[in-house]
Amino acid sequence: MRTGSNKNQNKNNKIPNVIKDFLRNSGDEVIDFLSFKDWISTKEHLKSDWVVIARSFKDKSTETDLFTFSALAKIGTKGKNLEKILKTFDWDVHHTELGHPSFYTKGINKRVYFDPGEKKIVNGVEFRPIVFYRDFHGYVDSGFELSQNFIIFFNAFYLPGVQEYQRIDEDGNIYTVAKIIKKEDEEEILVDSRHLRDYLAVNKSFLVRYHDHRRHSKESIADFLGAEKFKELQYKNENCFYTLWLRMDIPWNDLISASRLLGKDVIKPFTKVLDEHTKWADPDRKESYAEFIIGIDNSGKVVEATCNEERLSNYFSDRGTPHFLTPVYFDRKVLLKYYQEPKKFKVNNRYVGCLDLWGIPIDITDENLVQVWIGDLGRIPYKEQLHWKQYNVLPKGTITRHRWKTDFMAEFAEPENDPVYYFLRSFDNLESVSKEKLNEPLFLSLTDQEKYLYETIRIPITNEWGEFDKIIMDLSKILQDSINTELLKKLTGLEIDGNKIKGPLDLLQSFLEEKTNAGGAKNLLDPLKRLQTLRSCSAAHRKGENFEKALKSFNYYGRSPQDIIKDILVSITKNLDKISHIVKS
Repeated sequence: MRTGSNKNQNKNNKIPNVIKDFLRNSGDEVIDFLSFKDWISTKEHLKSDWVVIARSFKDKSTETDLFTFSALAKIGTKGKNLEKILKTFDWDVHHTELGHPSFYTKGINKRVYFDPGEKKIVNGVEFRPIVFYRDFHGYVDSGFELSQNFIIFFNAFYLPGVQEYQRIDEDGNIYTVAKIIKKEDEEEILVDSRHLRDYLAVNKSFLVRYHDHRRHSKESIADFLGAEKFKELQYKNENCFYTLWLRMDIPWNDLISASRLLGKDVIKPFTKVLDEHTKWADPDRKESYAEFIIGIDNSGKVVEATCNEERLSNYFSDRGTPHFLTPVYFDRKVLLKYYQEPKKFKVNNRYVGCLDLWGIPIDITDENLVQVWIGDLGRIPYKEQLHWKQYNVLPKGTITRHRWKTDFMAEFAEPENDPVYYFLRSFDNLESVSKEKLNEPLFLSLTDQEKYLYETIRIPITNEWGEFDKIIMDLSKILQDSINTELLKKLTGLEIDGNKIKGPLDLLQSFLEEKTNAGGAKNLLDPLKRLQTLRSCSAAHRKGENFEKALKSFNYYGRSPQDIIKDILVSITKNLDKISHIVKS
């Protein structure tokens, strides 16, 4: 949106705004410093990103004390309340009172009444809390709290690690709604401007920010103040009213000059509530749908079709369009995004989904492509459709027998070529058998922070060694790093001594040999030892001659990371089944 005259725009746009921000007056001059010129120039109430709605900040090095408190104020008829609010710089409500339930007396008989603190009427304007200031008389730290109404409206959750309130929309997108900054002598609550102005629109309110800022200086400003040693200045426009006191009549220690900025500014709501809140109620609402490649025509041109289910043919209606079950193909890189956020997304060779919000069945073809039915693509959010479209490729090969059996023959069918599926199945089976026969698992479960590793094990999507290293490390954590050494010590009576029993793998080997009288346990742990070697010379350290030697000794030299991981998984799976049989016998 364009604002102001073209002349002013051309003049202003000669220098990028980001440069102007860094070239503001530094405030070195004592008058500029005491006049809060640096703070006023930031125009916090006009920020389009983060808005400070509460602040308590002390900086002893500059003798600066900033305090900000905010409240909601009803707009009123034709916005008349704004004029009332900015008629004076005085605070309309106080941070120690607004939002605090209390008792009070009224009338000649001093009858006691209860005020729930939900609102306060001042000069005909209704004020409501958006932040609360709580004081505990020094027993614990005082501070600000964000209104529960604001938090619940956005269904926001607090993450202590990053000190943020975040929300998830219906498509699975995550937004930071508010930031909580708490340090020594500093506390701030910053709210995302878009969410704040939306909340104001919903509540038909302004946000009034009240300020009480103070500064001191060792330098004299007598020449500026004159004989009275006090001067009051005012700064006012359509969005703010500040008064500034500059003085030298109340010296404190060696700080002979002082100032105080007292006042308020106003943040206005959006002109209407955002559509995302009520779009479900709009009968004329139209969803967006991407188009995907389904083939090529006789002239060699790419043929695309919409994924809008209502425009596709199906078993009950021939609309002269492609069928709902038309296969669409994608490069496997489309899945990387989902593997990178295991807490949010579930992904494997059969399914991709986001929490309980959306999901889509998939398959991996013999051509190593991701195959999806075009109609299913229309059931994921439009933003996700655009992500998939980036990796859309021409059809190559056909659907798998597994897909044919499950989707067309309604038969249960295990995938024919999915090493990850069979590895996880064999691993889970061994854990069940060992719990049943040994009362404990042979491999300890991962911590809650690392359980995602089970779901992100995969054949590498790229030929990058970085992805290979990560999968090697993850497999090592699941397997040899998780060997239940305490259980094995009890079962074998052996200890890890650094000699005969150098580590957990040797301890496990001894247990298996004892169970089979050394006959059936030979080489059972070779795949795990191979994995350990690759981790040592590749994933955990710089690659060099040892890595090349390891690849050659395992017959992996010259093979792709995908082939190597596949071979490792197949070997481990085969031997996990054998170990299960030994434990069960």
